[in-house]
Amino acid sequence: MTAEQLLAKGAIYFEQIGAGLRNSEQYDSEIIRMNPAEAYESLLKTWEKSGKERGFCDFYYFRLDEDARNRVDMWLTETEKTYLERMEQELERSGSRGHVIFPLTRPLLEIAVKLNAQAVLFSTFYFTGEVEERSAWWGNYNQEYVVFRQKRYGKLRVIK
Repeated sequence: MTAEQLLAKGAIYFEQIGAGLRNSEQYDSEIIRMNPAEAYESLLKTWEKSGKERGFCDFYYFRLDEDARNRVDMWLTETEKTYLERMEQELERSGSRGHVIFPLTRPLLEIAVKLNAQAVLFSTFYFTGEVEERSAWWGNYNQEYVVFRQKRYGKLRVIK
């Protein structure tokens, strides 16, 4: 999925975290420190509340070079690696190779939270829906998530 497709679904999206932080007239932001279990539960509850079809994750694993991918793979179980292999095969079949935004699934949520916690590959989670339900959760260092919520109605756009 592209950024434009994500925006069309009603997501809060910007290419760099600084753009969101500088746009305080449109977004509220807060930093939440959570261990992996807390992060997983918070994200899962947010996803369930927004509706399963309204959760997305940017996941750059498939764009990593071989050395970087090997470093990430050290943190993954065989089951997780197999899941990612199947995901990559589907990307190739669908012609979506190169995309980094994916519909959220439980396995992807588990993998992304684990990698965020270890600071080996950061992901952002997007939840769409009504304005008051929209949020973007940027994985960050020290097991922190910077959470953005839209303040008011307005046209969503890519902010650079």
